[in-house]
Amino acid sequence: MKDIIPRDLWEYKTADYFYQLKNLFRKSGNYNQLYLAIRNLGVCLPINTGRAALVVALKALKLLPGSNIGVPLFCCPVVFEAIEKAGGKPVFIDCEKDNFCLSVSDLEKKIKSLDCLIVVHMFGNPAEMNDILKIAGRIPVIEDCAQALGTKYRSKTVGKLGSISIFSFRSGKYISAGEGGAIFSADKAIFESSSKIIQRLPIPGRISEFKHMSKVALKSFLRQRPLYGIIGRRIWSAVSNYDSISRRRSIYLSRIYKSDLFLIKKRLEYFEIILQRQRKIASIYLKELNISEEMMSREKPGTFCNRIYFPITFPSRSLRDKMAELLLRNNIDSMKYLDGLVPVARKYFGYKDDCPVSESLSERVLNIPCFYDMSEAEVGRIIDTFNKNWKQISA
Repeated sequence: MKDIIPRDLWEYKTADYFYQLKNLFRKSGNYNQLYLAIRNLGVCLPINTGRAALVVALKALKLLPGSNIGVPLFCCPVVFEAIEKAGGKPVFIDCEKDNFCLSVSDLEKKIKSLDCLIVVHMFGNPAEMNDILKIAGRIPVIEDCAQALGTKYRSKTVGKLGSISIFSFRSGKYISAGEGGAIFSADKAIFESSSKIIQRLPIPGRISEFKHMSKVALKSFLRQRPLYGIIGRRIWSAVSNYDSISRRRSIYLSRIYKSDLFLIKKRLEYFEIILQRQRKIASIYLKELNISEEMMSREKPGTFCNRIYFPITFPSRSLRDKMAELLLRNNIDSMKYLDGLVPVARKYFGYKDDCPVSESLSERVLNIPCFYDMSEAEVGRIIDTFNKNWKQISA
């Protein structure tokens, strides 16, 4: 299976390693003067990971210990970890079935119990921010834009709509740089509070930088062809179980690795090209896949989705799992992104079974490969394979 199409893009080459190495020796730089400029957003504060950025964002709001933090159940469980790390308590809110983002109606029911709200722009789809901000009123709103770089809502770049926002540049996302995160806030006081917290964090030493670079290179090559099909996928499957792995490690906060920052800045230079290519692939899928509208994820009027993923909502878990199996037989990997989410939320974070839409979607959504460097032949192969097998199993 060495020619398997990976489920997502871990863009890292040997040239990237030497680029980082060269810049580490040439550019030392004062850590207190390290910033990151993101187009259409502004100057951001870099940090070691996206999850660390969320912890700092929560701390920068100076919430009381034990504060109730509203968060959509339908998102990566590391968001719940970050809430606990910052001293808060997650209060779960359901999601909308058409865009996978926070449910406005469920938020209305639970808003009185919240001290803060995290809005996750899931799969690059923007949440209904106008309604959410209106309901939130005076409580602070954090935008989790880990999957939403370049996404827009009502012609506004997401990340500029709430009190503070966080971004992630972990491999597998749009800016696939190994690790790295960023914080943005148009509120001067919140921005300065975040900056002061980050300035107190430990600085990675030279040896740590080299170890980190080597780890990033190894993980990245295992997620790329040909190693992904030969051995990488099996290794990743063995270590990716959230219940057995992620809860064993705490979220570590530090300054950003300079090697990551160099690569993030380099990738940002051609981000617009990536964005347009990826949206083009998504548009082909929307046109050529022979599935019902209920299974599609289309842009709502007034929104612009970056198409970091291409989610398909199946009528049942069994049909989703069968499609994933058939795709893999044809050397096409896919992603059951939040499979197993609900048991983890119940076991570790006190979820009380009050988000039925999120529960259903976690068992029925499958992301098929949608990244910018796929060839036309690969895109066509995915479409043909999907349509052929869907015709059989849906009958």
